[in-house]
Amino acid sequence: MLSRFTGEQGRRRLEEALREQSVVAHDAQVASEVAGSVTLKRYEPGEAVITQGNTDTDLCLILAGVVGVEINGREVARRRAGQHVGEMGMIDPSVKRSATIRAIEETVVASIDEPAFTAIADRHPVVWRRLSVDLGKRLRERGELVKPSNERPVVFIGSTVERLPVARAIQAACQHDPWTTRLWTDGVFGAGQTPIESLAAQLHSLDFGLLVVTADDVVESRGSRNPMPRDNVVFEFGLLMGALGRDRTFMVRLRDERDIKLPSDLLGVKALEIVPGSEADLPSRVAPAVNELRSIVSRLRCR
Repeated sequence: MLSRFTGEQGRRRLEEALREQSVVAHDAQVASEVAGSVTLKRYEPGEAVITQGNTDTDLCLILAGVVGVEINGREVARRRAGQHVGEMGMIDPSVKRSATIRAIEETVVASIDEPAFTAIADRHPVVWRRLSVDLGKRLRERGELVKPSNERPVVFIGSTVERLPVARAIQAACQHDPWTTRLWTDGVFGAGQTPIESLAAQLHSLDFGLLVVTADDVVESRGSRNPMPRDNVVFEFGLLMGALGRDRTFMVRLRDERDIKLPSDLLGVKALEIVPGSEADLPSRVAPAVNELRSIVSRLRCR
């Protein structure tokens, strides 16, 4: 693919490809000057064009292929032929690369160093404007990836159907607190989705997760029978903990069920305990656990 842009005929194709770049905008003179200042390189799929944290400052113009933009190992965008990458490092050489650019397929890039690009842009000031328009668009795109904090904390409360009265008692006890409670029955699990899919779609908007974890099932292990929570509750707990963190995810359990069997990675997770008793006494039974929750939410607030 690199051979398309080398040699006598390749120079013509190179200038044609450069004219398609947004910063060149079909300006034949600018394309010619840029063509005389670039270095061409071919990248295999998976190969890094730019590496996050490096201090190089070249602007990379994609002539053919597709690249992924990765921030801290996560792909957040893709760029294709006719687009450029690396403009932040070129505009401000004092900062390190903020993203890794990795070839998704065979890709050819024309790299131009900061002094050469600056000289061309100074001769053709409209190039700076075109670059600033592209940069503004990308900053808006990046802003869409940053979730604004909730105005008030959102606490998810989950349980099995059998323990729904406990979950509702906790929600009722929090009704005058300066946060929002979202019980699993309050439209969290949408039609046409599995409960796990529905909960996963909610994670970005939650600040805390609380699950009523009680001995609703029995498991036989190594010749003994042990009380344990439902599988879906354990899975949802792990999902919440992975998204929100251990310090924002809690289990509510009955005080007389401390021997409940849990996966080893959930041992040591903060447990809010309620004393056994009748359903009529639920408001007073959950009060100590809710008071402890109040202290934690007041301290940590929104994510």
